[in-house]
Amino acid sequence: MLSNISWYRAVYSLFLAVIFITFLLLIFRFEVDIGKHFAILPTMLLGSFVAGSTPMGGGSVAYPILVHYLDFGSADARTFSLLIQSVGMTSASLFIILYKREELPWGFIGRTALAGLSGFVLSTFLIYDLVPTTLLKVIYIPFFLSFLIILLKIQFGNDRKPVYTPPDHPNKSMIPALIAGFSGGVLSGFIGNGIDFMVFTVMVLYFGFPIKKGTFISIILMTIISLFNSMLLLWDTGAVSERVLASWFLAANVVLFGAPLGNFVMRLVSDRWVTVFVGLLFSAHVMGVFASMTLTSSIRWAMAGCFVISFTFFYRMYQKYALPITSGKKKRIRLRLRIRLGYRKAAGVLSFRKGGIL
Repeated sequence: MLSNISWYRAVYSLFLAVIFITFLLLIFRFEVDIGKHFAILPTMLLGSFVAGSTPMGGGSVAYPILVHYLDFGSADARTFSLLIQSVGMTSASLFIILYKREELPWGFIGRTALAGLSGFVLSTFLIYDLVPTTLLKVIYIPFFLSFLIILLKIQFGNDRKPVYTPPDHPNKSMIPALIAGFSGGVLSGFIGNGIDFMVFTVMVLYFGFPIKKGTFISIILMTIISLFNSMLLLWDTGAVSERVLASWFLAANVVLFGAPLGNFVMRLVSDRWVTVFVGLLFSAHVMGVFASMTLTSSIRWAMAGCFVISFTFFYRMYQKYALPITSGKKKRIRLRLRIRLGYRKAAGVLSFRKGGIL
């Protein structure tokens, strides 16, 4: 009975049904050739799963495959990545907000989203046409690579947990989050993805958010950027090619369920193994790109510069990682120190006073 179903589950189910039927009708209305665009389905099944289970949006999978393996132009690949994420990310965000009923820092999300939208508008309308096409095809590599290095360091480099500090804490500044939001918005304007993992790094390393909660917030931020871009594109339909529209109509219903599925699986699987999976996937892709493309020296230097800048920023955040001492070795050292102090007190070597040892 409907009365026994929580309202948030009913709302989420209604959303899925409406979107599913809408895109199904669009497929028939525009007579999309499923065989011609079939390759987009497994691509977005994987992309939506990654988007829902990691702080890397579906565009991190879709954009490279579209550009390097499905012969999409960089502009079409970026447009498709943002359009498809407006469906998958919205579905995952509603799953988080309605179904999980997570307590989220909406003030932090709002300020960071504004910085991201500013960077997105700047890169989309002022910078994008100035960047060489070849660079656009590989510019994501240094940013993703530096992020994965730090993420692996978080997961495997220590056995300690971060100390959570609220974003409005007087000892913390919003500047790193705004920088990450702005630069992530610029990157999203180039490749259709970026603000999610840029802000995720600051949330986890600087503010000490738990990894899963940081992932939830990064998904919501990418949703805001993709919805904003989708409204701009649909306002001017001439900006979207027929191939992009057909692929979007066909893949939308896949990501509609793939992103929430990935978010659900993330609750069952260790964060470490999700990170390893994404790292292996990305590493194999990078090797394939360098084996199949001939990059000029200027492009290589540009990629190296992007890697140095992004890794320096991420590593600086890692140095701010506030971690308590919990390792077994340091616990044993502290225990031995206490035993020695107790022995010296009993032997009369150290003097006593009310507040402690003189």
